[in-house]
Amino acid sequence: MGSAMAGLTATLFVQLASMVGSPLGGWLPDSLRKRTPRGRLIMQAICVFGGAPFVVVCGLTQSVGWLVVALTPWGLFKGLYDANIFGSVFAVVRPEVRCASVGFMNGIGWLAGGRAAPLVIGIIGPSPGRSVAARSLHSCT
Repeated sequence: MGSAMAGLTATLFVQLASMVGSPLGGWLPDSLRKRTPRGRLIMQAICVFGGAPFVVVCGLTQSVGWLVVALTPWGLFKGLYDANIFGSVFAVVRPEVRCASVGFMNGIGWLAGGRAAPLVIGIIGPSPGRSVAARSLHSCT
């Protein structure tokens, strides 16, 4: 698979499913919240545990078909999770520190994901035998 097709495959299915999950991720936790004060937090847990098996499949498969099959439900759970993240934080954080909590969450997210991920990929990418993705990354360098 060429770079363009790999990039399209890695993003298209996830983003389309996330677009479906986002509105649901606003509505479902609000509905759960009406039944229990922990409704938003329960939804976050469902999304993490529901999406985790699909992340595992993405990492272990060598089949493009199975990769697409796994990326799609993972994207759905990701959309559900992302749409509900601030609502969940606001359920447990006092109103006077909510803006600070959002700033802290965004800062950690950018530092951990935006800064650390390329470094980690650079370290593990050249290691032989890791996965198809690692071998592909190594062959590109």
